[in-house]
Amino acid sequence: MRLSQVLNNITNLKFTDCEITEITLDSRKANQGALFCAINGHNIDARKFIPSTLENDVTAILADSDTTEDYLEVTENTQVIYTHNLNSKLSKIADNFYQHPSAKTNIVGITGTNGKTTIAQLVSQWIDLLGFKSATMGTIGNGFYGELTEAKNTTGSAFDIQENIAKYAEDNAKCVTMEVSSHGLVQDRIQAIDFNVVAFTNLSQDHLDYHNTMEEYFEAKISLFKDFQTKHQIINIDDEYGQKLVNLINNKNSIIAVSAKNQPLADEFKQFFYVKNVQYTNKGTTISLASHLGDFVVTTQLIGPFNVINTLQALAIMIALEFNTEDILHSASQLTPVIGRMEIFKKGKKPTIIIDYAHTPDGLEKALQAARIHTVGNLWCIFGCGGDRDVTKRPVMAQIAEENADKIIITNDNPRTENENIIIEDVKAGIKNKDGVQIIPDRFSAINYALENANSDDLILVAGKGHEDYQIIGTEKIHYSDRESAEKLLGIK
Repeated sequence: MRLSQVLNNITNLKFTDCEITEITLDSRKANQGALFCAINGHNIDARKFIPSTLENDVTAILADSDTTEDYLEVTENTQVIYTHNLNSKLSKIADNFYQHPSAKTNIVGITGTNGKTTIAQLVSQWIDLLGFKSATMGTIGNGFYGELTEAKNTTGSAFDIQENIAKYAEDNAKCVTMEVSSHGLVQDRIQAIDFNVVAFTNLSQDHLDYHNTMEEYFEAKISLFKDFQTKHQIINIDDEYGQKLVNLINNKNSIIAVSAKNQPLADEFKQFFYVKNVQYTNKGTTISLASHLGDFVVTTQLIGPFNVINTLQALAIMIALEFNTEDILHSASQLTPVIGRMEIFKKGKKPTIIIDYAHTPDGLEKALQAARIHTVGNLWCIFGCGGDRDVTKRPVMAQIAEENADKIIITNDNPRTENENIIIEDVKAGIKNKDGVQIIPDRFSAINYALENANSDDLILVAGKGHEDYQIIGTEKIHYSDRESAEKLLGIK
């Protein structure tokens, strides 16, 4: 592709046109044929790597300008094009280079604090059950359903996102579901994506180390609805921030309102899904619901009240994507729990273990409330809090654990570069009855202790890690998995 095509609508500078075979943010990959984009980033100013890319005969360089003016420098045989606020233009650059990939398949963007992964995976799984190919990008990995590769971030870089969509579209993906993080929105990583459907799950305390206030966090999330033109906007109106979002959307006909409460919505919304009744069993959940299309019954293998609203939002997305309603409902019973999301591990008469990713106050509360419905004996809660992250949620999570669980074990999460003892003391500060809490920093040992001291009808919720197969201690990433620990201790594998 010609450089002029890659930089279409990026700069008005007159530069020498040339052939570009690759775009990259990595100076180590910047050689002949490549356009190297040197960003003045949050942690690293990549412009300092420009000399090394020149030594590798990089074809062209696009770099952050320290002024509001674009300008051109020619160094040896390479032109360096300086442009203002380069980071905000990366998505468009990649969109140009990969020839507008998001226009070639259905793109679903899902944002909110909790539920993004479950909804994205449910939609991808549902589409797969209907005989079509579906890809996903998010917390537990990127790729086609059942073939995920590890993702470094919930929302990848602007270049990675466009490259992935192009690859999935070329491989005949009917749809790509994308978890959209607040960081990804604020940092303009998805700016040039053409979304068919967007969904808002909920908003609760998280990432305040980055956004400072809940209002800033909310503003970041709702940009997915304010700054993108989408045909369908699915909103959980049970959430107070979901209600706020509804009031901010001008085109009310684009809204598909979902509610887990028995509250008729026909007078307020043209499109809606709301729950009339729910039955919980030890095998899953049966949901009776009303909608603008009529009344339905949906049966799944998912457990817990919060998975009711997740199922409804996934169903609304499937309807918005115009899949056959009868086929959707018929296949719902085949949906299985998402890896590390209220995932049940059970063998014989041993206590039941549930592994969940809950790592926020709201997430932990919902997970415990869901687990309580399925608990006959005592409900155990094993959890910790991450280091180098929002410290204010630590005592709050402890308070929630004490209010909702019968037995509590405080353990490590990802301590990172913080002292694990300081983190644990921060958590303990939220506990009233400190004598009733066990402190076992090693997660494997914590699960083992619970299994050895629990009765057969007890349920043990292990929260915080979910699908993750690592712990970050100091700056080292070591292999560890709650799922593997549960299987080993229960004798499943």
